[in-house]
Amino acid sequence: MRPTLIISNVDYSAAINKYSYTVTYERREGGNGGTAKDGSTILDILAYKAVIVIETNGLRGGDLAALVAMAQDDFLPVTFTDPRSNTTRTADFHIDVGEMRQAMWKNGGIVWYAATKITLTER
Repeated sequence: MRPTLIISNVDYSAAINKYSYTVTYERREGGNGGTAKDGSTILDILAYKAVIVIETNGLRGGDLAALVAMAQDDFLPVTFTDPRSNTTRTADFHIDVGEMRQAMWKNGGIVWYAATKITLTER
């Protein structure tokens, strides 16, 4: 089964490499934590936020250009498969488009990418 990945109402599920789809959780802490006098740790955990890292399968130039353009926005709604609950959920994420390996050129322009690494970090 392929994981769900919908970014700003565009379904990228078929474009992602299902073997590279990872979801981790970043701990967000407040300012009231630290180390007590007895050496124990006091945590002020505010939330755990999802970080999704994927690699795409080959994308055509226009599809990738649309994804890169969306990455210019601060936060976008993303619907994804959450492995903690094995359900889909929607939250706002910031998108970072990383390495873009070029695979095919035609008439002086890129028409297909072998893979693009994308990191989505929940607000």
